[in-house]
Amino acid sequence: MSRIMSFLHIPPKLKPYLTRNFARTEWMRYRRDHNREWFRAVSAIIHLDIRLIVSAVVLWIFTLAAMYHGTFQPYKYCVLVAISLLGIITITLNTLYGRKIAHILCPILGQFMFIMLLVTLQAVLLMLTGTDSSRTTLRDAEGASLRITGVIREIRPLDSHTNMIILSTETAQYRNLRAPIHEDIRIYNNTRKQQLNPGTRVNALGTLENKGTTAFLKGASIFPQPNQNLEHTRALNTRMRDYARRHLDAETTALLLGTAYGDDSAMPNTSKENYKLSGLSHLTAVSGANIAIIFMAGYRFGILVRVPRRLMIGMGITAVVLYSTILTFEGSVIRSILMGSLGALAMLRGTGRNTLSALATTIVFCLVAAPKLAGDLGFVLSTVATASLIALGPSLTRLLMRVLPHTLAELIAASASASLWCTPVILGISGKIPLYTIPANMLAAPLTAITMFAGLAAFLSYSINFTAITDIALILGRIPAQGIEYIAKYFAQAPANPLDVDVTLASVAFAGVTVFAGSLLIWLWDYRIYKRELHLDYVRMPGTRHVTSTHRQ
Repeated sequence: MSRIMSFLHIPPKLKPYLTRNFARTEWMRYRRDHNREWFRAVSAIIHLDIRLIVSAVVLWIFTLAAMYHGTFQPYKYCVLVAISLLGIITITLNTLYGRKIAHILCPILGQFMFIMLLVTLQAVLLMLTGTDSSRTTLRDAEGASLRITGVIREIRPLDSHTNMIILSTETAQYRNLRAPIHEDIRIYNNTRKQQLNPGTRVNALGTLENKGTTAFLKGASIFPQPNQNLEHTRALNTRMRDYARRHLDAETTALLLGTAYGDDSAMPNTSKENYKLSGLSHLTAVSGANIAIIFMAGYRFGILVRVPRRLMIGMGITAVVLYSTILTFEGSVIRSILMGSLGALAMLRGTGRNTLSALATTIVFCLVAAPKLAGDLGFVLSTVATASLIALGPSLTRLLMRVLPHTLAELIAASASASLWCTPVILGISGKIPLYTIPANMLAAPLTAITMFAGLAAFLSYSINFTAITDIALILGRIPAQGIEYIAKYFAQAPANPLDVDVTLASVAFAGVTVFAGSLLIWLWDYRIYKRELHLDYVRMPGTRHVTSTHRQ
């Protein structure tokens, strides 16, 4: 071999790539880098700070009660309970001053005071922003005929004939009264009669019906206001969808653009049902998974260009900010951006330190900024999925890294942990459990990232009129998209899928206990490997709050 290279005058820099040991050398280099990444992931100390979780849960319950019954009804009971408990605790602390139990009660009192501060702040904001008066107006107008003015925020196809329109209302008129209302109202509309688009300002006339925190306008007639232009981003989305349909079929177009920025309007109803039954319906909406992929891509790009480690998180945030510029700033999108970024950060750091506190802070921020999220099932699923990425994702990533590359292990762990923890919530909502959600998401996770970036490349190149690059991106994205289509169809038609369960408290509790048991097994397995490989034990030093590690003797 050396004689041949000397005869051909091969440059010295290229000689290592032509030797028979090149593949072995590269494999050993990959194993060394992979082991270094795995060792760094395993050596992370797991520390979950749950102090803010209690405050976030109490604020969530109060906000939900206020949305159902009005702010004053739940708040007056909170005030009475708070005054009573504060009096009891104050008397107790004065009686036990200087004793050890007083030091135990002080943190509890501080937590209680913080909770009451949050509840009071939320009650004041609900009344100042008009949310309380809007909810009161809707409750008083139950069964009345209303004329509503607003903007179409979202259109969801239900079947071949019917759409569900989410209308962001501005004013409502009934009984010769005109009142401002800042709520979302759902309207069922026949698609054959009218062609409406998101962003269109309309007048709607119908009968109001309240179901929990959701308002519906039954028997509504919709009248678009004349002489209005669509928002630039929405118009660009429409042109991009029409251009892609000339090159791809409807399902591939919807999947390619849906994974990129949530435009799945071209998806056939049969395909939508397949995605629901296989547990892949989240792929065609802007969810936390999309944001997590973008965040991790920016973070990994920082590693590739060798920027300082403290700047990698900033690069991930920059990638998310740039991605959000092509999205519509709605409550669900903002929620996905916050939750997805937190989940990705937890996965990359490999530890829950401070991330669980950040999740609780994000929940508080979302509930204060948009109180209607308290009754939003999407917000519940996002919160549970993000909590799974924080608590279960790092452990599952470390286990998968023993047999898979680091990036692939992160993608699969994110999908599997979120699917596992969301199962009890989905059961409580629909009474159906997709049995093959975890394997379907594990197989679709690598293809989803490729499809998403191909869709983004097609959209960005089309927006600057580089249609040649758009065509290439559509062709490249078609292959993984068709793979996801096959996965969704295969698992949707798998035996015994979905599992129909009666929605009872016992069934939901059993599902929750089962999920917790499975998570506990993963944590114990991860901890056992940690002890075996690093020979370290967690030891809490007496009289301190710090967790230290000591070598076994």
